[in-house]
Parts: sequence; structure tokens; C-alpha cells
Amino acid sequence: MRVATSDAAEQMIVMGHGALRMSADEFRQEVLEVQEQIRHRLREQNKKQKNPAMKQALMEKNHEKKVAQKQDD
Repeated sequence: MRVATSDAAEQMIVMGHGALRMSADEFRQEVLEVQEQIRHRLREQNKKQKNPAMKQALMEKNHEKKVAQKQDD
């Protein structure tokens, strides 16, 4: 089990039970990577199904990602 928290007391409790701690940056990076994997799978499925609604949703999500990246810079 992995836990992402900034609460020191909670970190000590969960680590005492064998959990692994991860930093907020590591957690954020993992979330972004998983989101990209999901997008990739959806794109592949969309190519096979040629679903216009899904294509539009993916395009909007990709735009949101680009906007978020610009804000981080």
C-alpha cells in the first residue's frame, strides 16, 4: 500500500503498518501518467469504433491538459 499525505502523524501510523510513503510530486506524476494511459487506450478504442462523441471528448481533454501544462510552466 502507498500513501500520499502531508500529515506527519498519519505518515507515521501508516508507515508503521507497512505502507510506503510517496511525495505529492510523485503522486501527481503518477496520476498524470495514468491519465495519459487511459487517454491512449480510449484513442485506440475510438479509432476502432470511430465514435465521434468520444473523439470530441478526447480532444477537449487534450486541450485541458495543454492549458494545465501552460499554467504549471
